[in-house]
Amino acid sequence: PIRASVSFGAQDFGTKTLKNLQRAYVGASSTGRMFLKVVAEGREYVYAARAAGGELQQQRFDVGRGLKANYFTFELFNRDGGDFELDSVTFVAADFKRRI
Repeated sequence: PIRASVSFGAQDFGTKTLKNLQRAYVGASSTGRMFLKVVAEGREYVYAARAAGGELQQQRFDVGRGLKANYFTFELFNRDGGDFELDSVTFVAADFKRRI
């Protein structure tokens, strides 16, 4: 089994203010469940997709409540070598209008 991953680097969503990450969606087909690693304020969190499917579909990640940061780093990965095909990624964050 080969673990494959896609890193999206540090994201500020076009603003330097503090943000609250609310959820993430991935358009993908996968033979196994996909996982999303989120790094905020130096802490790592890993979330599993709600479902997986062999057909291209939206997979939702329910991220932890209260994740606040100026920058978020994201990595999407499989576990146990499951195949996947990636089409789109959407991260939803709310802006607090505060810089710190």
